[in-house]
Amino acid sequence: MNKIVERFKYAIEKERLSHLYVISGSLGITKQNLVKDIAYLIFKHHNDYPTLKHQLDNLNHPNLVYITSEGQSIKKDQIMSLQQEFSKTSLVSGPRIFIIEQAETMSTQAANSLLKFLEEPKDDATIGFLLVDDINLMLPTILSRAQIIRLTDTFDDSFIQVLVEQEIDIKNAHFIASLTKELNEALAIFADQKYMDTVEFIDTFINWLNNPRTPLTPLFMMISQSLYQDKEYIIFILDTMCQIFLDILHLHMNQKVTYEFMMESLLEYVKRIQSETAQRVILRLQDQIKNLRLPVNISLQLTSLALDLESIIRNG
Repeated sequence: MNKIVERFKYAIEKERLSHLYVISGSLGITKQNLVKDIAYLIFKHHNDYPTLKHQLDNLNHPNLVYITSEGQSIKKDQIMSLQQEFSKTSLVSGPRIFIIEQAETMSTQAANSLLKFLEEPKDDATIGFLLVDDINLMLPTILSRAQIIRLTDTFDDSFIQVLVEQEIDIKNAHFIASLTKELNEALAIFADQKYMDTVEFIDTFINWLNNPRTPLTPLFMMISQSLYQDKEYIIFILDTMCQIFLDILHLHMNQKVTYEFMMESLLEYVKRIQSETAQRVILRLQDQIKNLRLPVNISLQLTSLALDLESIIRNG
């Protein structure tokens, strides 16, 4: 966390802050404390006074709007209220900050309203922070406008290194680290034939991306037939596909990728797959992951997904 704070100190001093940040990671209270510390640095740089820290700890600074979910999601009305608040002239000089907790729970209407808000002309002193547990559930059109900070990177890297020391290759170390952070469970997964079959399906999809003119439906039919009783492994496959296209999107934006072990392939994909295409694929995969958590016909769902992915990737 100290490295992230130091990075923000430097950006504040050099006046190089972005308008939007996505802070991703499952450590909820850590994200909240981190964003309060960052907000304190930003406000302090412009106007320091004795009660500033106390105000931010209690989220009652006049230039701060903090949004949390109402029920199960962030509603459109909450984003509209944010827009209205920021359209008014502030009574306090200095930057204005908005923070949205569990931003991935935004309804479609709320997400679209936020996009509109982000596209509207604003002064340079408006800074947003989106706190998310699962970045794969965020709209790629929002991610493309943000600087992304992953709090889990350090821990994941350490665990991946532990798995590599257990003679698990780097690719499987990355994949397994997304499934568990417990060593014994990780070793059991690596020894499970069902997991190895799942990785073969992922490898087949990666190879298909090199020649997307061939049919994709047979692969998804095989996934359905082999894993129909293991829906979580199907979701894992789709999550991995989603991460590949997020990495393609991040390369277009000159940002760090997660799957560095397949950088050579990713660089080739970037030449053929535009950022808009990657965004459409991510959205389709996200919708499918949500659907699979419901009692649906897996075979029909995956067949439809295969046809959609073929069309999106071939036609751009």
